[in-house]
Amino acid sequence: MYKIIPSSFLLLILFSYKSAVPIQKEIVEGTVISEKSHKPVNNAHVYIVHGEEEALTNAKGEFRIETIQKFPLVLTIDQQDHEKKRLTISTPGKLVISITPKQ
Repeated sequence: MYKIIPSSFLLLILFSYKSAVPIQKEIVEGTVISEKSHKPVNNAHVYIVHGEEEALTNAKGEFRIETIQKFPLVLTIDQQDHEKKRLTISTPGKLVISITPKQ
C-alpha cells in the first residue's frame, strides 16, 4: 500500500536540501582614494552593477565584497563629493581606485 505525501512536505525537503558542491565565492577588495589629494575616501558606495553585492569604504578608504558572480565584473564607485566612476574588473585581487573630486 502506498501513502500519499503532501506536496508541501515535498517542497520543504526540496528547498532545505543543501548542495554537496560548495558555491565558489570571489573577493573584490581594495582602497578608494581621491585623485587630487591621494587620500582615502570614506563612505564611498562600492557595488557590483549586476547584483546586490555592495560595500561602504571605511575611514581608510578600504572595502571588501564577496560575490558568487563570475569575472569580469562591472564595479561602480559613488561618493557625494566625487564623480561617480564605473570600471570593469577582470580578476579578483586588491585594487586601488582613484576617483575625481567634483568641481
